[in-house]
Amino acid sequence: MLAVPFFPIIRRGDRVFSMFADLQRKYPWVQPLEIYRGKKHLVQLLKESILLRAERVAKTWQKRKRRSIE
Repeated sequence: MLAVPFFPIIRRGDRVFSMFADLQRKYPWVQPLEIYRGKKHLVQLLKESILLRAERVAKTWQKRKRRSIE
């Protein structure tokens, strides 16, 4: 199965779609929701949080994949 990490982001004041919590519980690749306040905050989150988390998840999954192949 191919799974791509999903890093949801939403603007403060907006609501996530109704089935979002179900997706988070069911699929491990759906990461925690990030809420941003505006454009500058969004750029900051992307640089300082989301990209770092994505890299960490990718490394973890690569290690698991290598172990399962060995």
